[in-house]
Amino acid sequence: MYATSVDADAEGASCWICLEEGPDESGQPLVRDCSCRGNAGFTHLSCIIEYAQQKSMGDVSDTIKFIEPWSKCPSCHQLYERELASNLSAACVKAVEEKYPECNWRHLSALHRQLGGFIHNIENPQQRDVYRKIGKKCITVAEQLKMKNEHLTMPNTILGIEADAHGILANLDMETGTDESIKRAVGYYGKARDICAVLGHTAQVAHVEAKIAEAKSMLRQEDNVEISDSELDSLRTVYELLVDKDGESSPGTITQGDHLSINLQKANHTIEAERLSKKLVAICRRVHGPNHKLTKNVQSTLELVARRLVMVPYENDVELFQALRYEDDGEKCVVKGPINTGSADTNEETILTVDTDDVYPTVGLPVVCHGLKNASYLNGKLGDVRGIDEKTGRFAVHFEDLTTKPKLVKYENLRVVFDLPDEVVEDYDGVD
Repeated sequence: MYATSVDADAEGASCWICLEEGPDESGQPLVRDCSCRGNAGFTHLSCIIEYAQQKSMGDVSDTIKFIEPWSKCPSCHQLYERELASNLSAACVKAVEEKYPECNWRHLSALHRQLGGFIHNIENPQQRDVYRKIGKKCITVAEQLKMKNEHLTMPNTILGIEADAHGILANLDMETGTDESIKRAVGYYGKARDICAVLGHTAQVAHVEAKIAEAKSMLRQEDNVEISDSELDSLRTVYELLVDKDGESSPGTITQGDHLSINLQKANHTIEAERLSKKLVAICRRVHGPNHKLTKNVQSTLELVARRLVMVPYENDVELFQALRYEDDGEKCVVKGPINTGSADTNEETILTVDTDDVYPTVGLPVVCHGLKNASYLNGKLGDVRGIDEKTGRFAVHFEDLTTKPKLVKYENLRVVFDLPDEVVEDYDGVD
């Protein structure tokens, strides 16, 4: 039927539906891909498909009641993930096409659910082609629904699914990365933006426009394109909307928060990125458990944004190192490297102890000011390095306390911040 992988924690567990241990009659193993822990939540794929078919029967217009058994674990109430989610969504489409061939609304709901599985398969070129076909079919069925005037009480839902389909098709083309596919992505993003505008979803419109700008920048072959403040604001707005709508622990909210954190780090807003990632890790570990895919994803992002990269003189050159800690009352700094940015191989990295005066900040590094005399009010202020002034060689520091204006500071008056202190809102007006 549908192939699936064995869960490493399934030993000693039994299917919560048929209560049998081990594989089913066809040899398919017990599976689980939700947030259940211990021996809870395991089932045979054949059992959960039969269960979903029975639970989804009823009023064809109740899309939530119909799709929920195929998408959400009834025990932990979290969405299924990865391979199990893909298998169930495919089985849902197959069941609808066999049992309800004339029901366009159920067909659209099932296709939309299946399309959502692209995020687990986007890195596989063959799977990208499969999901392109699903996305195009989703748009076709939505158009058929509108032409037949079915379910006019839910036109916004149909439009929302159309927007999702166009957006996912765009993401798939962006992942392919050729000039031709990126041009297609711009077109799909444009359609998604126009639908969001009709629905009055201003935050989503801003978000999609940022994606269009990113795609056009790729077509212009601009390397290291900066992420604009407006794009960051749109990403923050989308995340906040999801927190209000679905709660901070929902998988969709966490995924958007992780996306926001990655982009904050790219824009050198490292302190904000690290605080957000720490929050997401804590939520994931508490709600979904340490072994859940979401937890591993946000933990990986936290490890990325929490690195402290500096430049250090090394073998007649200046190389990139990771700063680890200060020693000897801040006189010495322990670093690891050099880091080869073109390779993931770290076997040649070494641990060195160097003079703190030989450690130079990189853009994005969290720092604290110290030893300033003419601007002593900045001493102890926490901020990110956002750039270097070519004329003076000083570092542009943007402070976490937004009431303090950005300043150009000499490197010897900056120290690396290894552990962020608790966030404090200050009322200083930033005037010398």
